[in-house]
Amino acid sequence: MSCCRLSSQLVTLSEYQHLFNYLLKRYRSRNFYAPQQIFQSRITEQKSVMSICKDRNMNVVNDINFSNINHNQNEKQDVYLVACGSFNPITFKHLRMFEVVRDFLHAHYSQISVKGGFLSPVSDGYGKAELVDGAHRRAMCLAATENSSWIQVLTWESEKETWTSTVDVLAHYEKLLNENRDRPARIMLLCGADILQSFVIKDLWLENDIRKIVQKHGLVVVSRPSYDPHVVIENSGLLSDLKDDILVVSELVEDNISSTIIRAAIRQKQSVKYLIPDSVIDYIFEHNLYFVRPPTLVKELAPFEIHRKLQT
Repeated sequence: MSCCRLSSQLVTLSEYQHLFNYLLKRYRSRNFYAPQQIFQSRITEQKSVMSICKDRNMNVVNDINFSNINHNQNEKQDVYLVACGSFNPITFKHLRMFEVVRDFLHAHYSQISVKGGFLSPVSDGYGKAELVDGAHRRAMCLAATENSSWIQVLTWESEKETWTSTVDVLAHYEKLLNENRDRPARIMLLCGADILQSFVIKDLWLENDIRKIVQKHGLVVVSRPSYDPHVVIENSGLLSDLKDDILVVSELVEDNISSTIIRAAIRQKQSVKYLIPDSVIDYIFEHNLYFVRPPTLVKELAPFEIHRKLQT
């Protein structure tokens, strides 16, 4: 069977070594068993790193055959959920979105089968304030999903030096996903209501991109405190036109967890336990992340600059 390769999405060997050493320290400190030969071996090639990551149940998308991910030949539409964002750092809120939406789709749409979920961290080139290096954000996402059976991490977007529009990210992954498939699967953008709110910010999104995301791929929005997706939709002429193709899912257990709040709490030396995974907390302390607010960026976000140039 032919294989769909994601060679452009390989996490570098040094990043795997870095992350493996960190996880190894965690497992040793918690007296988890691991083969002695793994502890003693020197990782010299990517194949060795990948096999160790598999032993640790780390969900890494690398040289993966998309067409074989839990696929079956029934009449249901295979769907993959993709969340694009900073994940700075990743929180339980980000992970909960996947579970909530999968349950909702399976409960209300018998013709849909959710086959996988993907986190796609944004590039450093996005230019967002306080954005730590993409290698750290990828590592935290990998650590956060190490025990998940269906949520994985895609690295192509975050490894690019320049920012890539969300519609191009979705198109890239959908193309790879559907290579050598008899029945195309569908990629849907998964986001919180705060992202939906950002659709109405002038020059942050292109209208044509929003239409493509909603009409071609599909948009699933999870409610958040302080954001009413229905109000956002009704107050936007564009989103009102597209409302029949926007799926809004309510989170039963609402909370106000956000990466911004997590960073602020860390700077104030407050505990963030039970707000983000322990593995992510360990990584943050290991690498001394977020304890000091970085200098304020004077440069605007990459989308504003790019979109304004397109309109001139």
